[in-house]
Amino acid sequence: MEGTLATKGAQVRRVWVAGRESIVKPRPTLPIQGGFVMTSGDRSVRGSIDLAKGTISLMKPPAEGAEAGSKPSFAKADKVAIYGGSYGGYATLWGATNTPDRFACGVAIVAPSNLNTLLESIPPYWESFKEQMFRRVGDPRTPEGRALLKERSPLTYVQNISKPLLIGQGANDPRVKQAEADQIVGAMQARNIPVTYVLYPDEGHGFARPMNRTSFYAVSEAFLSQCLGGRFEPVGNDFRGASIKVPQGAEFVPGLKEALATQR
Repeated sequence: MEGTLATKGAQVRRVWVAGRESIVKPRPTLPIQGGFVMTSGDRSVRGSIDLAKGTISLMKPPAEGAEAGSKPSFAKADKVAIYGGSYGGYATLWGATNTPDRFACGVAIVAPSNLNTLLESIPPYWESFKEQMFRRVGDPRTPEGRALLKERSPLTYVQNISKPLLIGQGANDPRVKQAEADQIVGAMQARNIPVTYVLYPDEGHGFARPMNRTSFYAVSEAFLSQCLGGRFEPVGNDFRGASIKVPQGAEFVPGLKEALATQR
């Protein structure tokens, strides 16, 4: 399995299985200080191509990565989290909705949740290969295509989510629009499923501003420490200069409500 390891001493307690297309990568000291092992999903996690049909199978189950990462030499099977951005965020949502028992929790950043709305909102600079995407992934203009995209959308299986989930989103994302995060957060709220939603009004597809990245790392660290066990560094000044907003679920992350109350 491809990836990098970061361990602290001989006591490795927790694993992240990160989507290969992660936009936000944890600060180097975070996994080392916390005793994390980080592994990256292998190249085939993005899907497989059927040349005869000209189609792509979007998802190779991220649970396969969890199985590899939870071997006795790495960590306990119940101490595995999935973390990713963009396609890695989609993989996180897929893992949370389709193999919820394989992960202790998940962090999904700028993550597509509904493939129909994702493909209907393709940005202008993707127009040149829009038809190719429709052929390979599914065509939202046809009933058959819409049914296929619904079948492959994490939102369709939202009722299966049973583990803590942290969602991060940029309000100005031109590719994975805020509506993707809003839809799954709203569906979880409607079913009384806990979720923490972190939104940045001045970010797009990923978190470009250093202050925003630092603030999200701080939230992620506390979130992962709570669901996987172990220590975390208090927020302190990590929100300084950040545009962080938490429309939903601040109470589910240790210290988050207090940090937001003192934010300037």
